[in-house]
Amino acid sequence: MKKKSLILIVGIIVLILIIIAIIILPKTEIYKDYMIKRDLRKTANTFYSLYYDENNKDNNIKEYLSKYKSSGLTISLKDMQIIIEQKTNGGTLYSTLEKCDIENTKVIIYPKEPYTKNDIDIKFELSCK
Repeated sequence: MKKKSLILIVGIIVLILIIIAIIILPKTEIYKDYMIKRDLRKTANTFYSLYYDENNKDNNIKEYLSKYKSSGLTISLKDMQIIIEQKTNGGTLYSTLEKCDIENTKVIIYPKEPYTKNDIDIKFELSCK
């Protein structure tokens, strides 16, 4: 009987801790920063996919992208948004990115071998509230 009571008490404590985490976590800066980077990464992947398709019309895409292997392609959130909207006839910003300065928040995309659509590293320069 005592073992069942102990398991029940531990279960209740764990449940309370999970509920507290669910309530508090979205309000923390670490979580907000994570969400901004996650959505910025999605936006950058969409942009890069469009950029890749546009520049892949000519067969030297690997040579072209290799030029940016070290320096990277730097683009502002504003420019990404404009290009995505033009190419997709829509494509609005994620709500998490609305608190970012769209001119000063930048993404640096580093193409890497073998230079396919998914072979990139992404770094951020955030200017968000």
